[in-house]
Amino acid sequence: MRDNVHYGFIQIPLSHISPFAIDEALLLYKPTPDDIVRKDNHSRVIFNNVAITQEEEEHVEKFINYLLSECSIVENMLENELLELIHLMQPELLRLLYSAKFDYEEAASLTLKNYEFRLSSLLPATINEIEKELKEGYLYWFGRDKKFRPTLIADIFKLQNISVDKILKLVIFCFEFFLRYLHVGGRAESYNVMIDCCNKSVVEVPIQMIIKLVDLMHSKYRGRLHKIYLINTPSLINMMMKTLSTVLPKGTFEKILILKKDFRDVLSKLYDHNQLQEKFGGTSSDLIEDFYPFKFFSNVGNEVKSGISPEVIVNLPPKILYGTSMILKKQRLVQKRHKFFESPDNMGTEEDSSSKYDLESWTKEIGIYMLTKDTAKYIINNRPQLGVMVEQNIIETRKDLKSFVCKVKI
Repeated sequence: MRDNVHYGFIQIPLSHISPFAIDEALLLYKPTPDDIVRKDNHSRVIFNNVAITQEEEEHVEKFINYLLSECSIVENMLENELLELIHLMQPELLRLLYSAKFDYEEAASLTLKNYEFRLSSLLPATINEIEKELKEGYLYWFGRDKKFRPTLIADIFKLQNISVDKILKLVIFCFEFFLRYLHVGGRAESYNVMIDCCNKSVVEVPIQMIIKLVDLMHSKYRGRLHKIYLINTPSLINMMMKTLSTVLPKGTFEKILILKKDFRDVLSKLYDHNQLQEKFGGTSSDLIEDFYPFKFFSNVGNEVKSGISPEVIVNLPPKILYGTSMILKKQRLVQKRHKFFESPDNMGTEEDSSSKYDLESWTKEIGIYMLTKDTAKYIINNRPQLGVMVEQNIIETRKDLKSFVCKVKI
């Protein structure tokens, strides 16, 4: 069984990866506190390689205990199967809890569905059967905003003419690409969607296609959407929004932003000009063909303009770029899974054993994660024994980044 179920399972040639899919500016980007946890509604946006609160950590522990002892959704699973599920899904549990608004039953359902999907025959993603649609721009990535969130552009008028099965394959391909080649834990973990309604009337806009697309994204890739930009919308947009509000989850609906005639001015404040096509107010040529391989560009607003070669990206273990949830207290279920408590060398109180396991586990793992000074401070305050290792992984300058890549690349 794959241990790296979250990191993007996609099989494409090296030539299909832009050197600017991930560039130095992104790897050196330091999100603001509001980028990590929003001030207005206290929802977490960035989950990996950043400090988490004691309350969040306690929720994860309580949720795991719920899965092990109370949850009817997984009651028919064998114990070893359940332990394996939780072990593999543990890095994503906090994200799923937020997505479920900390409703444990709902979070359990999301966890099981996500686990089954990640191990299903739908993966790995390949261009088989969808190469034509990718190249013709039915669904494609193009550039990043100033917070390094990549933008998925959906041509709903093209998408409405193909089968749901093909749409699903396109969604999975694009998001596995996102997880593997665009997502960087602790730096940029979310994405935008841009939908051009082409100034069609409200009856000409395929609203059901928007609903289906959002549903597919929401069901399999939770807790990552930043905004959905609707551009060139119908004059009777309120009618369309009323329909969407009755179908989409409230949290998703609230992320829809209607951009009117001044959309170019609005987007220019959110994106560097070279990250947008001319029709959206940017300086990059409008695509009319060859939408795939996906197009990415240097971040001109940043003094660091070097891309990372595809060879370096694919040769870095995916876990490095994806990152992990900084739950410093390892749960006892993981210890049980590895039969830690059965070893005579680990006799003593459970508290002593847990503390020892925490330290041993993080000592093995911490050396592969790219950290900011703030995250390093959080780890050292809670696990001072890891101080030397953690300080070596602080990435603040190009020199830090170069040293880190040389240390960890295969």
